[in-house]
Amino acid sequence: MRLAPKNPFARFAWALVQLPRAFWWQISDGELRRLLLLPTILTVVIGIALIIGAAVLSGTIIAWTHSQEGAHVAAVAVTFEYLLLFAVLSLAAIFLTWHAQSAFAAPAFERMTLHVQRKLDGDAPEPNIGALEVMRRALRALFPRVRSLILWALTAAAGATLVFVPVIGAPLAIGVQALIAALFLAHGTITDNRTRLGLPRRFLLKEPALMLGLSVGLVPLVLVPPILLFSGGPIAIAGAFVALGARAEKSEAEDLPDGTARNQP
Repeated sequence: MRLAPKNPFARFAWALVQLPRAFWWQISDGELRRLLLLPTILTVVIGIALIIGAAVLSGTIIAWTHSQEGAHVAAVAVTFEYLLLFAVLSLAAIFLTWHAQSAFAAPAFERMTLHVQRKLDGDAPEPNIGALEVMRRALRALFPRVRSLILWALTAAAGATLVFVPVIGAPLAIGVQALIAALFLAHGTITDNRTRLGLPRRFLLKEPALMLGLSVGLVPLVLVPPILLFSGGPIAIAGAFVALGARAEKSEAEDLPDGTARNQP
């Protein structure tokens, strides 16, 4: 397994290119392509169902609103209101689809990362995400921990204040918000590998260059949610690449000066 570079800037650049590398592995490796089938089917089915639900709900809300008002409204205005509400609800549908996919496709994503570990390290443990773990992840997606919600709300609110910066405020706020979302996404995909590989619990604090590099690499996906929905596999693989690189470096640091491992006689 190739180690992550020592220099912080090189570490950042190395982590940055792990997502394109993961996409290439996803395309070129037969086993990874096979494992991607289930997440893709789940994404399509859940996504279509929620988008249809958003369309129906938008029409129902608009119709009910205008029936209460009682006044005639131009068709163009009604259409605009519908499209605006549908766009908002569609984003919520994409958000829910991502969380549902992350929960119910977790076994497939775990097998992808173990396959990558087996190819890079020569060995990997057996999968351990079963039905109970899938349900736990699904409940956690629907009812996230209060601490995570507060942290996300505070960081998102702080990023939103950048909109008041003259001239560049709006694009700057969007960029920062996307980076914050990507940081949470990168942290999640690293966490999925952390315990198995013996990485530090506070990986973000221990390895800021690696975390930031992977996060910046994920920003384009966050900015285009429909593409993000079908990138669960490459994201999981990229997280495995970064985690394995950090673990390999940790293992090297634990070796004795003469090159023999500590656990050898």
